[in-house]
Amino acid sequence: MSRRKAQPETWSAVLEVLDPDGTRTRHPFHRPRMNVGRKEHNFIALKLDEAVSSDHCEFLEENGVLIVRDLRSANGTWVNEKRIDQARLRDGDEVRIGATKVRVSLRGPEPRRRPRWLNSRNIWVAGALLVLVILSALLALRERAAARSDARLRERFAQQVRELVGDDLCTSLDGPVIQLRAIDLAVGNRSIAIALDHGDVKIAPQDRKTDIELVAAYRQKLEVYARATRLLTAREQAQREALERLSRLGQRFRADKDRKVSVWAEGLLNERLARCDDLLLGVKGLIAETERFVELVEAVAIRGEAPSAAQLAHFRFTRDLPGLVSACSESSRRDGAGALSALSALLEE
Repeated sequence: MSRRKAQPETWSAVLEVLDPDGTRTRHPFHRPRMNVGRKEHNFIALKLDEAVSSDHCEFLEENGVLIVRDLRSANGTWVNEKRIDQARLRDGDEVRIGATKVRVSLRGPEPRRRPRWLNSRNIWVAGALLVLVILSALLALRERAAARSDARLRERFAQQVRELVGDDLCTSLDGPVIQLRAIDLAVGNRSIAIALDHGDVKIAPQDRKTDIELVAAYRQKLEVYARATRLLTAREQAQREALERLSRLGQRFRADKDRKVSVWAEGLLNERLARCDDLLLGVKGLIAETERFVELVEAVAIRGEAPSAAQLAHFRFTRDLPGLVSACSESSRRDGAGALSALSALLEE
């Protein structure tokens, strides 16, 4: 069995009119308003009261309560003998209109007046303010989320810089340097023996044997240089790709300060990579010199070519691998330290 939905409680009013001649009439209040005046068109027409204006006042429901409002009457509208322009009415109030008295009788729940601020205009203003508050809160949340994202991005950038600084390409040739030292140790103090007799190459059999052994040692050095070149080229390409990833990561920074620091760090790391290019060029130059030296030794010691003897006698190596690696490492450490100092500016609060 369904229950009837309870209806909200409402109030009603009865206006008890006492004419100047003592006549009493009762008029239930009809929403939303009832006009009172001497003219016929009024809801309550007080034709016999000379003190009542043509359109004297009105009773109306406004914001949930019963009020009376004067309509610029000549003699005014009075509530409990107090002249008003507009007043809220309660049970038992007496309204005087000219010489006519109207007693208000309210039934049901006491009318509750809606707060003055609760009108359509204020509701719109409150709604707009609420929207602004919500938008501000959302923007604040978004900003905090962006700040957390920036912090994670800075830490990620810093980690990649540390990894690049730790990957010193110059020290990647420590292995070939050790191999060269072993070859030099095997060669010892031996040197190329050259002798000319009336323009002809004269080399004793034992010296020729030594020269051939030395040629073999320098060919071993060429193999070491070739391996060093391949190793350095591969490591350099890997670090170049890592620098490209670092650059793309730095481009995601929002703050100008972060972008400037990232460019600073990237510039130092690129300078560091340029030192690797110099090392690679130095190793290739060393290969060319060694190949030339081996060619001259073979021409003189094996084939007995006298014209090459003078060139061999004046030949000098202009570089060596340990020296190239040492120079590269010094510059690399300096640039790496600068890149790490840039991180302190990036990560500072």
